[in-house]
Amino acid sequence: VEAMVTGENVLGCCGDEHLKRCVGDLQKLYARDVPLSISTPLVAVRESVAKSVLAERIDPKGSSLWLPSWMSHLVDASTEAGSVLSTPASDLDEASEVGGAGGQQQERVSMSPAAVTTVWTANRKACIKISAVALPDKILEWMDEYAEALESVIHRQRVSLELLGPGATEGTLEGCLREVELQIERLRENLEDDDPAELHAGGAVLCGMSVARGSRTVLLDASGSNWNFAESWESCQMRAGRTDSKDVEVSNGSERVPEWMRPNVLTGFTLAASAGPLCEEPIRGVAFVIHGCQELATDEPAGGGYPQAMAVNAGPAAGASPYGPMSGQVMVATKEACRYCLFRRGFSRICEAMLSLDVHCEQEMLGKVYAVLGKRRAKVQDEGLREGTSLFYISSFLPL
Repeated sequence: VEAMVTGENVLGCCGDEHLKRCVGDLQKLYARDVPLSISTPLVAVRESVAKSVLAERIDPKGSSLWLPSWMSHLVDASTEAGSVLSTPASDLDEASEVGGAGGQQQERVSMSPAAVTTVWTANRKACIKISAVALPDKILEWMDEYAEALESVIHRQRVSLELLGPGATEGTLEGCLREVELQIERLRENLEDDDPAELHAGGAVLCGMSVARGSRTVLLDASGSNWNFAESWESCQMRAGRTDSKDVEVSNGSERVPEWMRPNVLTGFTLAASAGPLCEEPIRGVAFVIHGCQELATDEPAGGGYPQAMAVNAGPAAGASPYGPMSGQVMVATKEACRYCLFRRGFSRICEAMLSLDVHCEQEMLGKVYAVLGKRRAKVQDEGLREGTSLFYISSFLPL
């Protein structure tokens, strides 16, 4: 039983039959004279992606990406869906200017046949390229086992005794983060060969993780930005205060994630992990891979929505950007990129909580039991006759 800040009491039960029994006990035994206002049952689900789909479910044209009809605006008209990403930055800059001679505005959201989603900021000055793959079972089980410790370290910035590492006498937050990174790397060394290359040790670098609200997601950097996991949780004020050339340099040829953008990317990833695009539920068992980030140079004054590190020399006459600060635009672009990744047709999944159910019955009742299990969408795992008895057993998983 959990008391909400609204004054409501949430009763957690294992299935609707358990809920009916608990509500009946309240009304008949424990709170007979108390009027109860009972809402409809709420069942928590999780959003995820599948590791692979059958060959007959893939687009016959040879593309590994096909989208639902309501997401048709993401499909490029050209057969080269990734051509916009390979266009030189100077051409993109000219095409993004509104009112240019014969230029077209850059498409804000696009997706390549390899399921890499590219989302530009509202002012078309920066983009983030992200893809989503299924998280291996070994890493997911480890995150479930240490969920409370990970939430304490990552989201509450507190030291956890479970993540101090062997031989550690005094715990620090940085030590816990290093231990989490070390444990993930050890699990990645023992992955199967059919897992994506980005998930194997030596591939993409772990730079973020989310376990809030029941989510189980990780953020990997495959852009070569030298972005490690412990660095992701440094203070954002410390980063914003830096004015060295590493922070303010704009390179059109490199697709590495700049340092000023990393806290905003991490925040957008956390927001997307807490509420997926399918039903606004937490995302579970998904690894988001950053493939690159593109930032366009500009001659506009620094007050027009660019990061604070790039606006240190701006005068007071600099105008305000109609799109808001650049940090917020990057945050929104990252969130949308992570959410759009789950719209890969055939790979999107909604995970339900399952109840392990064992039923024993006589032979004459076997048909009725199967009828009830069929109405409840149960998945029968095993069945047979118990030795020495006339009872049949049915082992199944029942959706709550």
